Amino acid sequence: MESIIEKLKKIQTLAERGCNGEMENAKFLLDKLLKQYNLTLEDLSSEIRKERVFKNCNAAVFIMCSYKIFGVKRTKTSYNYKNKPKDLCIELTDLEYIEISEFYNFHKRNFDKEFQKMKVDFQCSYQLKHELYTEKNDSDDKGKSYSQEELEKLLTYASMMEDVAFHKAIEK
Repeated sequence: MESIIEKLKKIQTLAERGCNGEMENAKFLLDKLLKQYNLTLEDLSSEIRKERVFKNCNAAVFIMCSYKIFGVKRTKTSYNYKNKPKDLCIELTDLEYIEISEFYNFHKRNFDKEFQKMKVDFQCSYQLKHELYTEKNDSDDKGKSYSQEELEKLLTYASMMEDVAFHKAIEK
């Protein structure tokens, strides 16, 4: 995957050295992207790092993204927590900030979506594992039917759960 920084620099090169229409199109696209990210041409070559705060950040996802973009060594030495436990701070150039923001936001949305699906599957698996469903003849129970694939997935999750049983303290 090409980073935003690489893309902007390639477009800048085309805008400076391209041929005829290619040069004009590159200039137009570069201006558009610079405005979109609130940057200037000087920012493309700037190495000045400023402290950036990612508020209410999922640290696990952010760190995975940072490892991918900046490598493990830099990631381990460059971030800390600010004020609140979920506010993560890191020193970045303008371009690095744009790159990690876009990458993190994409993966955070995807992670949250997948996590929500897994929570529902986990709940169903737990229900299956511990037989926490109503009797089939209960008129209020409409029941959900599962495809073979869904059932296999739920049973796989259930098989990974601990075997525990509830024992009544008082018998009738």
